[in-house]
Amino acid sequence: MSHLDLLEVKASRWPASKPLNERQPRSVPIKPQGDVPVIVRLVWHEYEELLPARVIRWTGESLDDAAMAVVRPPRGPGIAELICWLAIRDVSTTIPRRPRPLQFRRAQDARRTVQRRKTA
Repeated sequence: MSHLDLLEVKASRWPASKPLNERQPRSVPIKPQGDVPVIVRLVWHEYEELLPARVIRWTGESLDDAAMAVVRPPRGPGIAELICWLAIRDVSTTIPRRPRPLQFRRAQDARRTVQRRKTA
């Protein structure tokens, strides 16, 4: 088994070779620009996940730009790191806020309505 075959076997432990939300920027910086710890959102065919990563290159500051992320596998040693370009909206330095599930908001609104009726 050659070195390339081993890399392919290791990379195959990710759900796919590249996430669905990967995007190639128009222009790519040649040299690494830093090593910034981030949280990335990866979209796969069956699910999406938030994972810690490092951003080593980026193309600018607008939402149309992208960042090159190096993601360590969550499943342990022996799996190759995933290197991919992601849209800036899929990269965050803090845990991104998620919308509350609809049924939770409805239950919360119902409780407020009951409390208002009791005080009125």
